[in-house]
Amino acid sequence: YDLLLYWINMSSPEKPIFGDCFRAEYENPNADYVIFAEHLGGDKGILFLHGALHLYFANGEIKKHCWSRTHRPLIELIREGLENKKYPLFVAEGLAEKKLEQINSNAYLAYCLGKLGRITNRLVVFGNTLGNSDRHIAEVIADNLDLKELYVGIFGDLSSPTNQETFATCRMIAERRDSINRNFKKPKLLQISFYESNSVNIWN
Repeated sequence: YDLLLYWINMSSPEKPIFGDCFRAEYENPNADYVIFAEHLGGDKGILFLHGALHLYFANGEIKKHCWSRTHRPLIELIREGLENKKYPLFVAEGLAEKKLEQINSNAYLAYCLGKLGRITNRLVVFGNTLGNSDRHIAEVIADNLDLKELYVGIFGDLSSPTNQETFATCRMIAERRDSINRNFKKPKLLQISFYESNSVNIWN
């Protein structure tokens, strides 16, 4: 599923729609890959907070497999990369503390998490339950005082264990923001709302 967004971004008539911080390597501009080489600044972009299958670490750099440079399917490039010990960059640790440790040890992942902490006004969460294993993400959201509205997708039965965990995390976010607000004369309010995930035609 982490390749779908990449595919949509590249299949637009005015492609790509969004930047992703990867650019051609200066010393090897015609390489089959691109490298993590720049920041988005104030522009919108695509970032993978926990990595993705088409990203990998090699020779001290974060690189990205590219269909546009090879005209070969990403799955084929990823499989070939695995055979050549170019393992995908993704966070596989179970506990939030371990995930954060892995994120902070990688320049790209640390940048992605930092970017989440600088989003302004509103954020929509889709396809992530914000469970206990993603507490590090929830804490960054709570600590982002420029974030004023948070919309969290809920799927299925409201009383399901997964949804109850999501509600609990959102309560934690609200409580953490309230705690931070005690240091301000004018509170930095965060409105949290829920929506049904299956009501969103995300791929249309």
